[in-house]
Order: sequence, then C-alpha cells, then structure tokens
Amino acid sequence: MFTLALVVMFTTKFVAILVVATVVCVLLNIAQQATKSTSSQSKGKKINKKVLVVEDTPENIAAAKDFFSQVDGFDFLFAINRKEAESLIHEVDALLTDRSLPFQREDTINSYRNCPSEDYGYVLEANGYDLLAQAVAKGIPCLMFSNHGDSNFFITIPFIEKESCKKILNSKTDDYDTKHRQDLRCAINQFCEREHLEDGMSKEKLNSWKSAWERLFQQLTEKSKQSIA
Repeated sequence: MFTLALVVMFTTKFVAILVVATVVCVLLNIAQQATKSTSSQSKGKKINKKVLVVEDTPENIAAAKDFFSQVDGFDFLFAINRKEAESLIHEVDALLTDRSLPFQREDTINSYRNCPSEDYGYVLEANGYDLLAQAVAKGIPCLMFSNHGDSNFFITIPFIEKESCKKILNSKTDDYDTKHRQDLRCAINQFCEREHLEDGMSKEKLNSWKSAWERLFQQLTEKSKQSIA
C-alpha cells in the first residue's frame, strides 16, 4: 500500500513537471516567433525622409500644410522663423525656405536698430539666405521660394558651393552681424541659380507649393541616385 502511494506521488510530480516543461517550451516558441516577426517588420519598414518647410506668413503656412498633408512617403516639419528652423535643420533631409523671415518669433524692426544702415527688408532676407547656406553646408537638398508681389522666384545653390557656404557661416560673429548679412547676400547672389516664375503665383495657392515641391523632390531624387552610385 505504501509502495503504491509512493508510485502515485512520483507519477503525479513527473506529470506536473512534464506539463510545466511543455508550457514553457510553448511560451518560448511563441516569444521567438514574435521576435522574428518584429525583426522582419523592422527590416521591411521604410523610414520616411524629413523635409523642413520654413514660412512666416500664416496664410502661406496654412496652404503649405494643406498641400504637404497630401504628399506620401515624407515627414514634413514646419517652422515660422530662423531660430525655430535652426533647431530642426540638423534632423531633416531637405529644406524649403522662404527668403524674408524674422530671426525669432519676438522680432520686430526694433530688434535690428543696431544696424541702422540696412533696410529692414534686407535684414529679413538675410535670415532666409542664412538657412539656405546652412542646408548647403550640411549637404542636403534645399530650395528658397520667394513670393512678394511681382518678385516670384526659386533659388537653389549648387552642392559644389558647400565649402563656400561653410566659410561664410563660420565668419559670423552674432545673429545681428551686419557684415555677415551683407557678405552672405552678396555671395549667394553670386553663385545661386535663380528661376523666375510667372506673375500671379501666390503661396496661398496649393499649386505654388506643388511647383516648389516638384523642384525639391527632383533634388532629393538626384541625391539618392548619387548615394547609390
């Protein structure tokens, strides 16, 4: 009787251990399959390129957001002044910027009283030129889109001017450096490529942003081909 009880006890323990081992094996198998599936999805998932759009006019930025919300395969970031743009430019793959914009949100004409020899408009333009130069120095595709009355044009800078842009940027002493703004504007006007646009083009219209995007997208495509080659 005692022997039978021992046999039953050991048999019960053995079965219990066997059941636990089976459950553990099943759980480990499930975990391994989940890991493989996650790894496979991560490898197959395409990371979108990021594009920074800089525009300070509310109506224009609204139209830009409306247009770019329809563009698939890219993540679009937006900034309304140079300071905001500079905090984002290090993490993006391309730049589309306005020409005339403030350095920071609080800027007014009083912010530039230490450079009375310059017109306020030229000071604002320098902020856009500075961002353009930063993008070229960083080696990312960039496009300036200027739309002021009859003055409608796109500006690009050839990548061969990368070192020139770095040199100009390194000469800056502060954000309101008059000489830096003058040198930057003169240099970019010297080696930039300017495309004048038809009259009536307005940044409040989605078609204008479509035209800008077509040109920037072409730069992105060409850069991708160069990277593959």
